[in-house]
Amino acid sequence: MPTPTPTVVATPFPVPSETATPTPEPTPKSDLYSEFLNTFLGEMSHETDVPIRARGGAIVDGEWWIVVNMTDPTVNDSRRVAERGGLATGYIRAYQFYYEDNLDGKLPTGMRVLEVNNTSQPPKTFFVSNILAERVKSGNIQAPELVETYYSTRRNQTDREKEIVLGNDKQGSNITYGPDGNVSITDKE
Repeated sequence: MPTPTPTVVATPFPVPSETATPTPEPTPKSDLYSEFLNTFLGEMSHETDVPIRARGGAIVDGEWWIVVNMTDPTVNDSRRVAERGGLATGYIRAYQFYYEDNLDGKLPTGMRVLEVNNTSQPPKTFFVSNILAERVKSGNIQAPELVETYYSTRRNQTDREKEIVLGNDKQGSNITYGPDGNVSITDKE
């Protein structure tokens, strides 16, 4: 399997220019995703019920990979569930705007959420596909099935994903999104 080549995306938080594994592509190509990703970040910050601490992100093989510092499940598992919901809702709403012809540029093929490993548990990842986003857009899925569908993709991160997360976390800043549209730069925790 070839090593993915991430495209560094212009986002409100720093994204690494290089990591140990992937090599970023030239900025002009990454700019193709910027309108979608900025919409995602705005929608996520407005739609989440709890703060979401983002640590960076990149386009990898056409997917949007976002690195987040989720709440430790031993501290507050219900908040952790709400963080996942805010991320999924932000992506799905940006997808809807894209197909309402309100956004220019390129659409990622889906969103992979990668946790920073700051708990005693293995870091997890989950995926929101564009197929799922389309089902929401067309009204062919209800909230419980939506959550079940993206939650079913949850798994431990691969070694390659852990390396990318570590590279993003070392180079990026911690920006907290939401709730109610709030965006703030915060210290790494």
